[in-house]
Amino acid sequence: MRVFVNYLILSLYFFVFITPQYIDPIYLAFDRVFPQMFLISLINIISFIYIIKIFNFKEFVSNLKHRKHFLSFFFVVVISSISLIVADNFNEGVVSLVKLINLFLAYCFIMIIAFSRNFNMYHYFIIATTISLFIESVVINIDVIESVIINGNLLNRSNAYAGLGANINISSFSVLVKSIVPIYLLFNYKNNVIKLISCFLLASSFLTVILLMSRAAIIALSLVLISIILLSVFANKKKYFFANGLIILSLSISIFTYNLINEKNAYNIIGERFSNVTNPIADGSVKERLNFYTTSAKSIIDNPILGIGLGNWKIKSIDLSKDIIISYRVPYFVHNDFLQMAAEIGIIGGLCFAFFIFYPLWISFKNTIQHFRFDLDFMIFLIFLVYIIDSMLNFPFARPMNLIYLFFTIILFYKSEKNYLK
Repeated sequence: MRVFVNYLILSLYFFVFITPQYIDPIYLAFDRVFPQMFLISLINIISFIYIIKIFNFKEFVSNLKHRKHFLSFFFVVVISSISLIVADNFNEGVVSLVKLINLFLAYCFIMIIAFSRNFNMYHYFIIATTISLFIESVVINIDVIESVIINGNLLNRSNAYAGLGANINISSFSVLVKSIVPIYLLFNYKNNVIKLISCFLLASSFLTVILLMSRAAIIALSLVLISIILLSVFANKKKYFFANGLIILSLSISIFTYNLINEKNAYNIIGERFSNVTNPIADGSVKERLNFYTTSAKSIIDNPILGIGLGNWKIKSIDLSKDIIISYRVPYFVHNDFLQMAAEIGIIGGLCFAFFIFYPLWISFKNTIQHFRFDLDFMIFLIFLVYIIDSMLNFPFARPMNLIYLFFTIILFYKSEKNYLK
């Protein structure tokens, strides 16, 4: 019974992204984040009661090797609390702090349950990711095919294809970061059924990323493929080149399918999307982000100790970006989690946050270059590589869909480092 409850609670956390935005005809929330955060709160309460009754905290602490990494997130919460002293809007800071504490507790509870002796983190992570990836990519692809092929619409970049994400950028990275797992399976499993399923998931995932036309996600995908090719060259193993061939085949299928779907358009959408990246004046999105980065850096310089207060960027940014604000559109996020965190809670808090995100990337990278194998270390490295690119251009820390998956990846990292995968 205890094993079943462990898997059930962790599955509630893992699949929180399927929380509906509306139950026809009632809208639960305009943004999916709010029902997801509410559900996380409920799961936290259940987890707390369960853990208090069942688990041995001394055993958990003794098995936690990377205590400094865990404490870095704790310090982010503490410093965020202190930053409210300087917040112009204290109430907004409290709301943001409650959300942060809610996520921190989820991270703690997921970790405690995952470290139980009778929980197989490795198998759970692989299976849950595979199921999640199938759901996310297939839902989006079906939506696009129905709109373009069946209904005869032109293929456009639209949030109508966001699937289970709040917008298409979030969905793109959520699919891309999970696509690392079927790539890992291709390199490490000989079973033909697993290879076939992995190729299908990759073709579906690559198609989703291309259809959603997120430039950042396409850049991240390119870096992932380059990293895999470099590893294969240094490893110099025949089976790795065969696995690379399967990845190229999956990518080719996705590109071929994209061309079929997009054949009605008189221009190459992806080419157009990238044509103005180096010209901020012609590309509004690039210009807007550069302004956000500049204003956030100025705010950090002006307020280096405690920042402007957690949750107050959305207020401070109105003054800093008033020259580019259109109508009632407010710069809610910096579109760079590291800059936003440093701007809101100061440089020390920002460094703690950066350490929390970059530490697993660095350790997994060091482990990879010691032996050049596509093992768990390299898989974790690629997942964090994608997440960090997302963090530098978007705001995944504010989205449970992306952040909860990061928590599970971190815990997989903890257990793999502990040689605790059972």
